[in-house]
Amino acid sequence: MPLDHLADEVYARLVRAGCVAADEETCELLTAAPDESTLAEWVTRREHGEPLAWILGRIEFCGLSILVDEGHATAISKLSTSEFS
Repeated sequence: MPLDHLADEVYARLVRAGCVAADEETCELLTAAPDESTLAEWVTRREHGEPLAWILGRIEFCGLSILVDEGHATAISKLSTSEFS
């Protein structure tokens, strides 16, 4: 990934923001971001508590990629609950 050199910084920022799955979120953000400025914007949004699914526009759940539209009532399940589905 072209943005791998930012992994440690992104991870540290997400940990400081209280993200419990900072390692997984770091990988998702680095993979999806098309460039550094978008990545920086997304990390800032995540630091302010915006759900990762809203930022990326999708969430993976039980092997499905579900599209998510910000601002609409959407239940965002934690990945750890997928084993119960």
